Amino acid sequence: MSHFSAKSLTFYGVAISSVLILFKVVSAYGETNLNAAPEIGGIYQIALSQNLPDCLAEQKVNLTVEQSGIYLFGNLAGQSGGANEKNKIEFPLSGDFKNQEIIMSGKGNLANCDSELQLTIQGHREKDNLIGKIKDNSSGSEGTFIAHYQEVKSDSSEEH
Repeated sequence: MSHFSAKSLTFYGVAISSVLILFKVVSAYGETNLNAAPEIGGIYQIALSQNLPDCLAEQKVNLTVEQSGIYLFGNLAGQSGGANEKNKIEFPLSGDFKNQEIIMSGKGNLANCDSELQLTIQGHREKDNLIGKIKDNSSGSEGTFIAHYQEVKSDSSEEH
C-alpha cells in the first residue's frame, strides 16, 4: 500500500494549507492589535510634592521602577538625614501598568516615620516625568508629586 495516493496527498495538502492560513491570520491580528506596554522603567527623582507624609516630604526621594511587561517592581529610596549610609531608606513597591497608568503599593517602616506606612502610588507618564498621587492608606493622607526621570550615567572602561 502506497502512502502517495491521491487521497493522502490531498489530505496532507489541505492540512498544511489550513495551518499556513491560520498562521497568517493570527500573525496579521497580532501585528495590528497587540502592542507591548511602553517602557517606563528607570529612576525618577521626586521634585515637586504636596501633602506627602512628613517623613517623606523632608528628604530627597527617588522612585525606582523596574518593568516586566505590565508588571512593575520598585522602591522609594532616599536619605533620612545627611549622607550617612546608615540613614538610607528603601521602601519596596509592586504593582502594574494598565491603561497608561501606574499603580504600585507597598508596606513598611521608614526611618523618620512614627508608624508603619502602607503607600499606594498612582500616576501616569508625561514625556520624561511621572505625575501622580501618593496615598498613605494607614493614615488616609494623600499627596501629589511630579518625579523627573534621571539619566543613569554608566562608567565605561572602554573609553580611554
